[in-house]
Amino acid sequence: MSHSVALTSAGTVTAWGNNADGQTDVSNDLGPVTAIAAGFFYSLALKNDGTVVSWGGGIAVPPG
Repeated sequence: MSHSVALTSAGTVTAWGNNADGQTDVSNDLGPVTAIAAGFFYSLALKNDGTVVSWGGGIAVPPG
């Protein structure tokens, strides 16, 4: 039950591994990203504009 996320030098995100809760479904509209993190069932991205986007599942992390 694990997944990984990677941030490219171009600011794009790629993810792989377990996708039971959509945690590897990176949106094509995510845009430039400066930082990423992965939790047990979710992924997070800090966009260049300072907003944080989450996807996947988990009761402590609302999507969006």
